[in-house]
Amino acid sequence: AVSAGGKEQAASIISSKMTEIFNLLPFMKEEFDLERGSGSKDAADKVVYMGMAGSIYDNLPITETSRGQRRTSITAEEVIGVDQDKFLEIIIPTTNVNRMLGDGTTDGEEPINHSQRFITTAGYQNTYAYDKFLEILFGMLIEPDKNFCFGCGVDVAIMEDAIDEDLVNNNRVAMKKDAFDREYNSIWCAKNDNAFFNIEAFNKNRTIKKPEYTYDRNNVEAYYIMGMDVGRHKCNSEIMIIKVKPQKVGEAIKELVYNEALGDMDYPSQAVIIKRLFFQYNVRKICLDARTIGLPLIDELAINTHYDLETNKTYPRFNVYGSTGDDSYVKEMAKYDKSDTVHCIFAMKASAAINTEAYTYLSGQLNNGKLKFLIDETEARTTLMQTRKGKNMTTPEIEEYLKPYVQTSILRDQLNNLENQGQDMNVNLMIRQLTSNIPKDKVSALIYGLYLVKEEEKNGQHKTNKLSSLLMFG
Repeated sequence: AVSAGGKEQAASIISSKMTEIFNLLPFMKEEFDLERGSGSKDAADKVVYMGMAGSIYDNLPITETSRGQRRTSITAEEVIGVDQDKFLEIIIPTTNVNRMLGDGTTDGEEPINHSQRFITTAGYQNTYAYDKFLEILFGMLIEPDKNFCFGCGVDVAIMEDAIDEDLVNNNRVAMKKDAFDREYNSIWCAKNDNAFFNIEAFNKNRTIKKPEYTYDRNNVEAYYIMGMDVGRHKCNSEIMIIKVKPQKVGEAIKELVYNEALGDMDYPSQAVIIKRLFFQYNVRKICLDARTIGLPLIDELAINTHYDLETNKTYPRFNVYGSTGDDSYVKEMAKYDKSDTVHCIFAMKASAAINTEAYTYLSGQLNNGKLKFLIDETEARTTLMQTRKGKNMTTPEIEEYLKPYVQTSILRDQLNNLENQGQDMNVNLMIRQLTSNIPKDKVSALIYGLYLVKEEEKNGQHKTNKLSSLLMFG
């Protein structure tokens, strides 16, 4: 059986690999009964191949429904996304019973009994996947007849014309170095043992299959908050769209359904994107960085209307309704108000105390499983390439499709680069970057958005905005 982080992921991996095997070795089809009614099936979440000799090859989800089942051998795909506890408690015990031989007996020495295979992209050190890699690697020295470990970087695939070298070079430029090393060079990156945020919890919370590109019309209780960090020199401005799903009992579920990095872009261009996304998601409020560098952007949003060439719409002025500290800034900005002004901006002037509150809240949401993220880009690519749409996409189209997933992985790397160096004299957390080469702009945008989410929950405001009450000009 094959297991992975999600049952759909395992099913798509089996389906794609068996299709590839049958194309390369057509005679292998004769080893399986693929006729209707045989028990073989190929569905999105369940794949079964029935062998002519009675064997079964299927995907086994890492969920309670698999507890107590029996398998002879297990293959774990993309181990970096596997929940260690569930895998060890549910999947591994399914191989406890030896395989029954043709004469009804068992042979405890048969190699296939209890056998395990682990296949993965490189990830972080000090994780289950890395520990298993070392266990098998060193096992080759101690018991070479029972352990085998191998891996390689992208150079071998390029040499064998299995992957496009231009695509690799393009990604080398576009991706962060450590992300490229993990994905293409099979290099395990050092994990920050002093990281303030629980990266294992982040990985477990990567459960959202697809990003959202508009507000959810089917969930009238859900609402959206935008968080934005305005970039300094050589840093991107970052936008985070958080979907808040109030629950009947307990805290709301928050989902980071979209995030975008704005590159070398002037304030009017950034203002157009902010306003476009505001109406696109029916955003309730925007938390915008109001430090020195962010003030000109707020002025741009408040003073001018903006025409969007992409949507052929003119957006109204946006102004502040609130700010950290006193209300002097709100009063100052009121001079720009016009009849069409939408008061939707909360001006965030972060302080050590506010950052402590925001970082602590984010950490708690991660650990409690209340904050969800998009799945890993490797899983997203695998799922995409099983669809007709994915198979017909060009390389640039695939890269564009995967951008939100890749951006989520970059957010994870930024979180992993933040460590707590203690508390200052006012008992505020001193969160610092371990490596200055890894920015924290995505993290800032996220905590700004979550700051407003926390305020909304505190005030018990669960009514959605009405688009009709917000003015746009066609």
